[in-house]
Amino acid sequence: MGNQVGLTATVNAAGLTAILKAMSGGQGDPELDDALAAIFSAGHALVILPYSDAGSLRTLSNLPG
Repeated sequence: MGNQVGLTATVNAAGLTAILKAMSGGQGDPELDDALAAIFSAGHALVILPYSDAGSLRTLSNLPG
């Protein structure tokens, strides 16, 4: 959780290489319930999230609206 950021590297300099390692040990995704409830109760209908984990998507789909 929290390590879902895609990584890419482009190297244009001769003699240089890039090595990417998958991220690990992240802090996890935040709890969204209270923040999303406040957004919807204020009358907003569009929410864009950078999180794609099952828990965040479930929280979003369970909100009224």
